[in-house]
Amino acid sequence: MSIREGLWDCPSCGNKGILGRNRSCPSCNTPRADDVRFYLPKDAHEITGFTQISDATAGADWYCRHCNSGNPATATHCKACGASRENNTEHETRVYTPENIPHSAQEAAPPPTAPPPPRKSNKGKIIAGGLTLSTAFGVYLAVTPSHIPVTVSGFSWERSVVVEEYKTQRKKAWEVPAGGRIVSQTQAFHHNETRLDHYEQRTKRVCENVRTGTITYNCGSRDLGNGYFQDKTCTRPQYSQECHNESYQQPVYRQEPRYATQYTFDIEEWVPVGQPTLSRDDHTPQWP
Repeated sequence: MSIREGLWDCPSCGNKGILGRNRSCPSCNTPRADDVRFYLPKDAHEITGFTQISDATAGADWYCRHCNSGNPATATHCKACGASRENNTEHETRVYTPENIPHSAQEAAPPPTAPPPPRKSNKGKIIAGGLTLSTAFGVYLAVTPSHIPVTVSGFSWERSVVVEEYKTQRKKAWEVPAGGRIVSQTQAFHHNETRLDHYEQRTKRVCENVRTGTITYNCGSRDLGNGYFQDKTCTRPQYSQECHNESYQQPVYRQEPRYATQYTFDIEEWVPVGQPTLSRDDHTPQWP
C-alpha cells in the first residue's frame, strides 16, 4: 500500500500548501492545530524514503495540552516544552472513499452545522385553529342539503311475466340425464391426449463463471493523522467464463384423438314461449 504526503493550510497567516510533515507554519511559525484537516493533491507522489515511511506509519500526531505543539507518535514528551504525553489529544484519522478524497482545503473542511429550527409561537397555533374551524363550518354549509318543494305530476306501473310450456326437447350430450329417452348413440371425437412418442439427441452450449483468482484494487485512502495518506486496498474475486457443449435427450410428443359415446335423447323441459306485459297509469297494479 503506497503512502503519499498531504498538505495543510495555515489558518493564522493564510499560507497554503504546507507539507504535511511540518508541525508549524514555515511562514508565521504558528503550531499546527489539532483540528487542521489535511488534503491530498491529485499529483502527490508516493514516498519511498525509509525515514519518511517510518514517520508516516508510526501513528497519528499528538498535541501537548500545555503549549499546543504537535508531536510525532513516537515522542514520549513534548519537544517544545518537555511535558509528558499522558492525557493528550491525538490528531483525528479519517478513511475516504475514492470519490470523497479531499484535494483542497475547501474539500477537507467539515460541512457547516445546520442552525437550530425556529421556535413555534402559540399565536400561530391559535390562528391556524381558527382558520381550521372556519373552513370546517364552510364545508358543513356547502354539503348540507336544502329543502326544495316538489309536485308529483303523474305515476305509472308495469308488470311482465315469463310464460313457459312443458314439452319434449331433443338434445345431444356425452351423458343422458335422468328422465331422458335415448334416440340414438354414436362414437364421436371427444378430445386429444398428449403422449410421449420418442426422444431426440440434442446439443446445447453451456457457459459458467469460474473463479480464477483475486483482484486487488485501490478503494480509497486513509488520513493517518500525521500529514500522510495511505492508499486503502480491497480485494474481489476474479472470474472467467468457460463454455462447453452438453448433450441431452429432448422428448417429442404426439397428439392422440380420444373418442366417446355421444347420445341423442328426448327429454321434457319447461321452455319459455312468451312474456306478456301489462302497464297502466292507476293505483291498481295487476299481473297480465
